[in-house]
Amino acid sequence: MSTTGIELTHSGVKMKGEWDEVCHFAKDFEDLIQEAEASDKTVNRYNNWRPRKDESQDDMRKKTVDEAKVDPSDVENGGFAKKVHRMEESNGRKSIKTKTSKAFRDLYIGSAKCFSRMEEVIYGKMMLKFNPYFFDEEDFSANLRFKGKRRCELNVNFNNERIRDKVRSMVEGSAWN
Repeated sequence: MSTTGIELTHSGVKMKGEWDEVCHFAKDFEDLIQEAEASDKTVNRYNNWRPRKDESQDDMRKKTVDEAKVDPSDVENGGFAKKVHRMEESNGRKSIKTKTSKAFRDLYIGSAKCFSRMEEVIYGKMMLKFNPYFFDEEDFSANLRFKGKRRCELNVNFNNERIRDKVRSMVEGSAWN
């Protein structure tokens, strides 16, 4: 693998190259963030999103849309739904207030599902036509920009300085750089 396309940036790491090279780097990068102690949630989400050699631009677009949109099941299983459920349990009996709360919860969940579908259309049909494919998590964000059919650029920016410094040190000390 050619490593001439890797550069350290002020906020992270950038890899420019052919699709296969960037995919190989993206896989190795997963090991780096794990070793740099990124959260398991971040590593798992990145693993689901990262580019793979057998995928197309359309596959990456779909994965980016799925990653970016609000998951209605998260809304249903968290936040408002839990609060309403706790109110129902503390009340001990069905009341007008509980029935009203359930109706608002159902309306809220329905709205979240509608919003999620709208996000799919906005991200998939409009935003990703003009912007790079992106991954965003608390520890770091990444974007993948295609430069023709086979050339692309993966740019990773770290929000977490500790992880950024560890990854940069590992890249500087490796055969990559």
